Amino acid sequence: MNLISIVLFLVPFVFLIAFFIGLVKKNKRLWITALILFTVILLAEIAYFNFTV
Repeated sequence: MNLISIVLFLVPFVFLIAFFIGLVKKNKRLWITALILFTVILLAEIAYFNFTV
């Protein structure tokens, strides 16, 4: 695995952590934004890794 693949795998975890922080702190804007970005990036990565491998 190269560095770019590792970074691509870690990006959704950053948004997942931000989602849980937003839930705990009851910051609605943070958790909604993190959830949307998490799902969009996760779907993009699934499509990228399925069609390039």
